[in-house]
Amino acid sequence: MPARLEEALAEPRRAGFFSEYPFGTDLTADEIVLARALKHLQARTSSVVGRIATFFAAALRGARAAERRASLLQRLSLDNPRSLPDRVLRRLVTVALQDIGY
Repeated sequence: MPARLEEALAEPRRAGFFSEYPFGTDLTADEIVLARALKHLQARTSSVVGRIATFFAAALRGARAAERRASLLQRLSLDNPRSLPDRVLRRLVTVALQDIGY
């Protein structure tokens, strides 16, 4: 049922109606986008197959696309990753941002 509602409200939301936060929020526009991406990433990696597919997607397409999302990655302190886990997380977040259309 929630998926059907999300689908039905998708077009009006793009037009500015039916906010995700109908009572307001203190989140910035970037933080709202990141929240969507992280929720998507969590759902996508909820199974073993999903984790493997997401990891390969991040390995194949995450590096090039990260440059276009620098401000969002900076918000998560992933703009200049120093460790391998941070590099992997940067690519995973980048793939999630691509998946949600950002």
